Amino acid sequence: IDDVKRVAEQKVKFNSLLEEMLKALDGDKPEQQLASICSNYLETLLNMRGYEGVELLQSALKGASKSGDATTMKKVSLSCDYIMTFLDEFVNQAKSMDDEYKMLLGKIIKAASPSGSSSSALDREEDLDKVLEEESGNFSPGFLRHMENECSRIETAQVISPESAKLLQTLRLVQTRIIDELGRDLGEAAEVLNQLLGYDDPGERIAVLEAGLQVQGIDFAQDMLDMVNEAVEGFKNLPDGEVDPELIQRVTEIASSVEKFISNSDDDYGTFE
Repeated sequence: IDDVKRVAEQKVKFNSLLEEMLKALDGDKPEQQLASICSNYLETLLNMRGYEGVELLQSALKGASKSGDATTMKKVSLSCDYIMTFLDEFVNQAKSMDDEYKMLLGKIIKAASPSGSSSSALDREEDLDKVLEEESGNFSPGFLRHMENECSRIETAQVISPESAKLLQTLRLVQTRIIDELGRDLGEAAEVLNQLLGYDDPGERIAVLEAGLQVQGIDFAQDMLDMVNEAVEGFKNLPDGEVDPELIQRVTEIASSVEKFISNSDDDYGTFE
């Protein structure tokens, strides 16, 4: 039953995607609109890979053919071709990024591990500091997700060897250090909000925010809270459906965390419970 329900929901989402794409083909700059639409439906598209996805595309093409309308057939065909091209490019780009993340993570682990070139703990700490400083510009939300996935892969393994346990400990240590570095590098409130919204994982988003607030202090936190509250109020004044619910949720979660920091602050600094 769950599979039947999932496939039915997938079909509804695909039909909505296709409808938006057909409308975009009649508008100005269709290429830009199609890219934006596919990005908004990325989860749906990724779930389409495989037999079920092929069925959805074939069903759309058959439906257009049955209509007997040449224009409709052409637009549906163009949309399906675009979907396949978009998915291919996304998968290739994701693989390229994954390879880059693996190389970067390997470099960091080598600096932090006893098996690295440095023999003493102090030397390893200095090596890690140097690598983190050199690579700070590459600590993207995607890289943090890659790290978390690696940690989850080890944690969920049926058997964790001593070597894997040590690697997990190192990964968690590095993860904490990177989040602290990101917190120190946060800039003005508007810039910070934009950075935070780029984190898909709520845990990463809030961890970076908390680290930043600890460094920036209560005045910065108040500025941040004023700005996010203004954003939330702005969302309320817009018609339903014009703002992505996920965006509203992220901003609301950020506002709640900043409020918590301020409420727990003591004199000139704040602490989280």
